[in-house]
Parts: sequence; C-alpha cells; structure tokens
Amino acid sequence: MKKNSISKRIIILCALLVLLLIIAITAMAGTSNNQGESSMGADEEKNAENVGGVDGFSHENTEDDNQELLTQDTKEDKEGSEDNSNKENGTTNKDDGEETGTSDKDKEMNIYDIEPESVIDPNTIADTSDYFQSYTIETGDKTFDRIYGRSYQDNPYVGLSDLRYLRILHYDYSHQIRLGEMIVNANIADSVLSIFKTLFDNEYEIESIRLIDDFWTGDGTPSDDASIAANNTSAFCYRVISGGTHLSNHAYGYAIDVNPKQNPYYVIGSDGSYQDLYDWDYDYLDRTSGMAHMILKGDICESTFASYGFTWGGDWSNPVDYQHFEW
Repeated sequence: MKKNSISKRIIILCALLVLLLIIAITAMAGTSNNQGESSMGADEEKNAENVGGVDGFSHENTEDDNQELLTQDTKEDKEGSEDNSNKENGTTNKDDGEETGTSDKDKEMNIYDIEPESVIDPNTIADTSDYFQSYTIETGDKTFDRIYGRSYQDNPYVGLSDLRYLRILHYDYSHQIRLGEMIVNANIADSVLSIFKTLFDNEYEIESIRLIDDFWTGDGTPSDDASIAANNTSAFCYRVISGGTHLSNHAYGYAIDVNPKQNPYYVIGSDGSYQDLYDWDYDYLDRTSGMAHMILKGDICESTFASYGFTWGGDWSNPVDYQHFEW
C-alpha cells in the first residue's frame, strides 16, 4: 500500500514537470513573437517617417508637393513625347544653344549656297522639287555682288525687284546631275522653274547653266560670245540685241538661250548666204542630221517652252535663232 502511494506521487511529480516544461516553452515562443512584431512595427514607423525623404531626412508630402510631383511627371511625359515626335520628323530640340534640325528655309539657303554647276549625287536627292528655287535679289547680297556692274547695271528700265535668281537641276552632257543657276524676270520665274523641272524629269541634257557673269569680258555682247563659246545656257543680261541698238529681251529677263553651240543664231544675207555664224555653227545648220542636243520643232524642249507661252527663235524666218526662247 505504501509502495503504491510512493509510485503515485512520482507520477504526479513527473506530470507537473511536463506541465511546467510546456508552460515555459509557450512563454518563450510568445516572447519571440512579440520581439518580431515590435521590430516590424519600428521599421514601418521609420519608413512612414521617411516617406519623400532622402538619406534619413524627414519630409512631409503635402498636397502642394503631390501636385508638384504630378506636374513634373506630366512634363517629363510630354518632353518624352516631343522627343519621339521630333525624332520622327528629323529635328532636335533647341537647348542651351544647340541648333534645331534643318528647316525649309535652311534647306533653301543651303541650296542657294551650293557652288553653281556642282555635281549632285542622285542618292542625296529626297525631292527634286527642293532644288528648283527662286530668290529675290537685293543690294549687297551674294548674287548682287556677282552681277552689279556686269550683267546688271543701273538703268531706268529694269530694277532688282523685277528679277529673280533661280537654282535649277539639270543633266549635263555626261548625264551627271548638276545644280545650275539663272536670272529671269520675276513675272516668268515660276514658269521657268516648271519648264526646267519638266526637262529634268525627262532627263533632257543641258551642258551648262551659269550666270553670264562667269564669262564676263567687260561688255555685254562679247561676254555673250564667251558664254556661247562655253555652250552655256543663260538668260538675263542687260545688253542690246545682236547687231542692233535697242535692248534685247535678255535685258528684261524675258529670254533664254539653250545649248547655243548646237543651236546657232544666224542671219540670211541678201545673197542667200549665212552670216553671223561661229565656226562650230556650220555643223548644225542641217537640222535633219539627227545630231545630239539640237532643238527641233515639237521635241520636249520646244514643246515645253511653248506650253508656257514662249516663242521659239527657230520659227523665225530671218534671223533664225534655234537656241532662243522668249516670252
């Protein structure tokens, strides 16, 4: 009986020890959880204090600050959109003195500044119309300095405002593309550009298109001779008609001579002989020979000029002027 009582006591003590051990383990787990929650709470509080701050400095996000951030985001989005749009258009933003992309005016000025009769790589031509341009001539500009006292002189009949300087693409006799130049009367400038654009589109060959001033010898008529000797196509020159005393239509900018070496001017004398011919002209008196670069009735050159109201010297009876078109 006594032995059984002792056994019961031992069992009760063991049970108490197990219960105490369970209580101790539970208490330790609760303490660990509380410490973790406390640490997380501290981190969240610290993050809340640092919203909008930098390097630990506290910053309050007021309504104005939020609006400023929204405005800044909107501005950045807009700038990004403009940058993409400008890239598509081939332009760049102008910032801190950086130049924008090429404008239409810049493009025109670049064409204006290209050396006359420069060869143009066809792969660089995006739109041929860009190379057919008309410009006013003003005192002191580059064109004025080239022509004043030469093809243009002070006179009571033709002012600078009556004239236009043109840039014109053409194929030369080697079929290279060149950027020529010409001065004509302002009243026919657009028509002349259209005429030479049509000739270019049809790959019509013109050996040279330069201002007569590049061949200047000191006077209008001998300078015209020098231009013809170079087979140069030209228009304006303040001079009298060949063999006459009154002003030529060239003096008003209303006449154009095309490929003069293959298209001679001549007078038929009373005895039926040809007069006023250059040595090279005799090869081109027979207009049925089929030689290259002769202007013939109804061909692309004559018919295009005619469609814009020009008359052709090849239709004249005496003198005959195959190179000459006038309006």
